[in-house]
Amino acid sequence: DSVVLGTLALADLVESAVRCGEAGIATRAVERLSERATASATPWALGLLARARALVTDGDEAGEHFRASLEALSCSTECRAVANIFPTAWISPPIEIAFVDNDVTHDTGI
Repeated sequence: DSVVLGTLALADLVESAVRCGEAGIATRAVERLSERATASATPWALGLLARARALVTDGDEAGEHFRASLEALSCSTECRAVANIFPTAWISPPIEIAFVDNDVTHDTGI
């Protein structure tokens, strides 16, 4: 598979599996995504990995992963778009994070 499309597909699979209550599928997808992301070590891949880890963990640890994803995905406009649409409501318990983008504060809490 394509490195870019395969990585993106794994990140989407994690979110879909979590939404469907398929924790085992989500966990396996995170493991595969981790292999790809750590091998490439690009901010985009590491940001997607942190976002995926936020979805499969709970509480403060999920918040830490989400914050790491925001930091990694702030590398470009395209990456920020991925970070901005991340549904914080899927983190248990939901967290609210405010961040600054182009001097405008956005509340990402749902």
